[in-house]
Amino acid sequence: MHTILLALRAGAFFAWLGCWCVWLSCRAKLPAALTPLAAMCGASLVIYAAALLNVIWPVQLALYLAGPVLAVGCVIREKWKALRPFVCISVVLFLAAAGATLLLERGRIIDEHDSLAHWAIAAKTILNNGRLPNMGDLAVEYVDYPPAAALWIKLVCNLTGFSDGSMVFAQSLLFLAAMLAFAPLCKKRWYAGAAVLGYAVYMACASMAYRELRVDGVLTVLTVAAWAATAALRREPKRALAAVLPVLCFLAILKNSGMFFVVLCGIPLVVLLVRNGQKRSLKAAGFAALPLAAPALTWWLWQVHVKQVFVDGESSKHAASLTAYAERLGDKTPESIAEFWKEFAGFWMSALDPAVLRLYAFSAAFLLVCVLLAVLKAVRWRAAAGFAAAWAATTAVYVAALAGTYLFSMSAEEMVVLASIGRYADSYFECLPAAAIILVLVNLEPALEEPGRLHGLLPAGARQWQAFVLCAVLTVFSAGFAAAYGDASNLWRSARAVSADARQNYWLDLKAQYGLPDRASYLLYTNANQVDTWSERYVARYALNSSDILFVQGDELLTAAKALEYDFIVFCAPDEVSDAFLECLDLSPDTPYVELSPYRGKLLRMEWDESVAVKEFTQETWPSVWDKVRLADDET
Repeated sequence: MHTILLALRAGAFFAWLGCWCVWLSCRAKLPAALTPLAAMCGASLVIYAAALLNVIWPVQLALYLAGPVLAVGCVIREKWKALRPFVCISVVLFLAAAGATLLLERGRIIDEHDSLAHWAIAAKTILNNGRLPNMGDLAVEYVDYPPAAALWIKLVCNLTGFSDGSMVFAQSLLFLAAMLAFAPLCKKRWYAGAAVLGYAVYMACASMAYRELRVDGVLTVLTVAAWAATAALRREPKRALAAVLPVLCFLAILKNSGMFFVVLCGIPLVVLLVRNGQKRSLKAAGFAALPLAAPALTWWLWQVHVKQVFVDGESSKHAASLTAYAERLGDKTPESIAEFWKEFAGFWMSALDPAVLRLYAFSAAFLLVCVLLAVLKAVRWRAAAGFAAAWAATTAVYVAALAGTYLFSMSAEEMVVLASIGRYADSYFECLPAAAIILVLVNLEPALEEPGRLHGLLPAGARQWQAFVLCAVLTVFSAGFAAAYGDASNLWRSARAVSADARQNYWLDLKAQYGLPDRASYLLYTNANQVDTWSERYVARYALNSSDILFVQGDELLTAAKALEYDFIVFCAPDEVSDAFLECLDLSPDTPYVELSPYRGKLLRMEWDESVAVKEFTQETWPSVWDKVRLADDET
C-alpha cells in the first residue's frame, strides 16, 4: 500500500512539474530540455519571495493549481504540438533517472554531519512550520545560510510526502535537470551525448551533486547548466536570458559562495546580451545588467531578512557580513594565521596528492581543449588565448576567495586544518571539464549538424571526425576519473542498505518505541561515555524534531534545577546517578526516560529545601536528598 501511495504522489509531482515545463516551452519558447531546470528554479524563487513576506502556503497552493491550468490552456491552443518537443530520448532518460532515484532513496536516513547541521534541520523546520526559521527555531544554528535548496525541497516533499529520502530525491532532481540542459547542444549526436553522459557519471559518482544534501556539487552543476543554456541559445539572447536568469537567482541563494558562481556564469550571458543589442538604450542596458543585478538583489534580500529576524544574525556561524568577518578575524592569532598560510600553500603544492592532482588535471584538460581547437582552426588563437586568460583570472580569484573564507568566516581551529578544502575546491574545478565539452560542442556545431553516415551514427567529413575524437577523449577522461575517484555503486545502491547503521536510528527507535513527542525539550544523559555530543546534538535535534536538546555526560553535574528546564530526561547510558534520580521518582532503574511534568513539584521542593547544601544527583549526596523529599511527601 505504501508503494502504491508513493507512486501516486510521485506521479502527481511529475505531472505538476511537467505542466510548468509545457507552459515554459509554449510561452517562453524554451527548448524542452531546458524547461525542467528553469521550472524548478523559478518555482523555488516564487516560494522564496512568498517566504520573505510570510505567505508561503497561499502562494504555494497557487503554484500547484496554476501549473495544470496553464498547461491545459497551452494544449488547447496548440493541440498536441505543445507536447511534441518532450518526446525525445533526453527527456525520457531524465524521467527514467528521476524515477530510479526516487526508488533508490526509499528508506534513506540522513547521517552526514554537514547534511544534518547545515541543510536538513533547516529544511525540516520550513516543512513543519510552513515558514522560514526565526528566533524561536533554536535547532537552526546556521541562520545565515540561504534557503533555496530547502524551499525547493519543501515544494517537492509537500507532494511526494516527507522523508529523508524525499529530501535527497528533490536535491538530486536539480542535478539531473542540470545535466539535461546540455541536450540542445548535442544536436542529436550520440558521441556528443556520450561526452555529457561521461561528465554526468563522474559528477554522480565522485562529486557531491547527486544523492546528497550538501550543495557544493549543486553549485557546480547549476553553473555548467547555465553555461550550456547560454551557449545553446546564443543566437537568441532574450530566450537565453529567460532560461538562465532563474538559475542565476537560485544560485545566489543556494549558498553564500553562490554569488561567485553567479558571476562566473552570468558574465557570458552579459557579454551575449551586449553584443546582440541592436541599439544602445536604457532598456538594452537594463537587459544586459539583469544577469548580475537580479541575483545580487535576491541575495541582498536574504541578508536583510536575516538582519531583521535574528538579533545576532549578522554574527552567526559562517554569516556573510562584515560584523561576522571582523569577529572571526579577531579570534585568530598571528601564529595561527601564519600556520594557515603554510598549510594553504602546501595544499596547492602537493601535486602528488590524488585530490589535488585531479584539480590540476581538470585545468590541464580545459587548456588542452583550447589549444586543440585553435590547432584545428575551429577557433582563432586569439580566442583560445582569451579562454586561457579567463581560466587563469577566475582560478586566481577563486583561490583568493577560498583563502578569505578561512580567514574571515571560519574559526581558528577550522582554519589551520583547512576544513573541507577539497570539497570547496572541487566546486570550481569540476566546472572545467564541462566547460571543455561546451567549447567543443559550440565551436564544432556546424559539423554536428551535418547528416553523417548511417543515419548519423558515424561521422562523415573531417570536422565531424574531429568532433567525434574530441568527444570520445572527453568521455574517457571523465569516465576514467569517475572510476579512479568515484563510487560507481552510487548509481544503483539502495539508500536503505547504507542507512542501516545511521546514528539517527538510535533516536528514531527510541522515539517510536516510547512515543516521544515532537517539539518537546530533552535532557539526554550519556553517563561518562565518550560521545561526540557536538555532532550528536544535530542528529538528536533532527530525529526528535526538537529545538531544545542538551547532552549531560557523567563528569558533569546533573542537577534538579537543570532537570526542571526540560520536558523529558532520556537515559542513554544509565549509572548510579541516573538510578538515584529514578528512585527519587519511585521509578525502576531500568526506566529509559522520564516525562518530568508529573514530578516537577517534587523536584521543586527538593530545590527549595535550603538544608540541602549540594543539589547534585551523585552517589554520595543523593541519600540525604532522597530522605528530605520523602519526608516532605509524608507531611503533605
